[in-house]
Amino acid sequence: MQNFQPFLNYLKFEKRFSEHTVKAYELDLRQFSIFLVDDFAIADVKEVTHHHVRSWLVSLKGIKSSHKTIHRKISSVKA
Repeated sequence: MQNFQPFLNYLKFEKRFSEHTVKAYELDLRQFSIFLVDDFAIADVKEVTHHHVRSWLVSLKGIKSSHKTIHRKISSVKA
């Protein structure tokens, strides 16, 4: 599992994102990390390709996530 705390601190203290937004990003990143480990046995972010991100997005659509939720998750991973 990746350590997201430095990134979350950056969002909170330098970008001044709201606490709610920081928690949402954290949840998104943890969910993506779990997906990578469970579906692809990837534990290092350096191994992630666009194929992995697309697979995650397809899985989100499969569980009927809203477009708004999917767009936020994309923003979380892109950041």
